[in-house]
Amino acid sequence: MSGDISIASLCHRLVKHAPSRLSAEQVADRLGMPYSTMMSGLSPLRNFHKFDVDKLVPLMKAVGSTEPMHEMARQMGGFYVDFMPKSGGVHPIHAQCMESVKSFGDMMVGTAKALEDNIITGDERRKLARLGYCAVGDILTLLLQIDETEARDEGKA
Repeated sequence: MSGDISIASLCHRLVKHAPSRLSAEQVADRLGMPYSTMMSGLSPLRNFHKFDVDKLVPLMKAVGSTEPMHEMARQMGGFYVDFMPKSGGVHPIHAQCMESVKSFGDMMVGTAKALEDNIITGDERRKLARLGYCAVGDILTLLLQIDETEARDEGKA
């Protein structure tokens, strides 16, 4: 596709300028790879060495960035949402927020499938309505949780 960014080039840039502040050598060490092998596999100038795709997640963890996930999702016509907290348990409001995103995503996928033939049938409309009501319900639940938290917090002040 025109305008698509090379995932390898993106990873190469991230390794050289890691948000985690690890050096490229430290990233290679974390991946259990020789520095030169890692950099050769990610080099935008070379086509004969390929980076091991199984190393992509460990690389993102080492550099402290999910940017490759966002780019891959964009190239596939979707989006990626960072939602896991960095440490500790998931707060109930955060969990409900992610449930809302998931249910809205389910509706988006269902809508895209229904529109593949440019016609939304009665069955598709009913399914989309169910998915939409589920998404709205999840969003309303989230808003109620936020309101309840605010009311509790105001009572403590």
